Amino acid sequence: RLVREARVTATLVEALAESPDGELVRVEEPEQQVVIRKEGNLLQVRVRGSKEKVSVNVPLRLALQALPDEQGRIHTTALAAMLGTVRFTDLVEVQDGSDQVRISVW
Repeated sequence: RLVREARVTATLVEALAESPDGELVRVEEPEQQVVIRKEGNLLQVRVRGSKEKVSVNVPLRLALQALPDEQGRIHTTALAAMLGTVRFTDLVEVQDGSDQVRISVW
């Protein structure tokens, strides 16, 4: 089942990578806004609340490498090599009040 789900996910990610840039989802509430958009080779997720701000950038090619193959294995060597192609990318940034966490690829 995991392999089948990975294949479906890979198909969706590949289709997203080939699609034009643009906003995919927007949810606005009084205290919170969520925007998901495709920009170049990135899937961007932005969440803004009254006290917190979250920014996630998912490189689509990296996401494909992170999926299991037909035998259910994830090839960590290929995944690590793909990290080199997404250099200088902020993957995750979370601000909650005065606390901040950032994960970047350099």
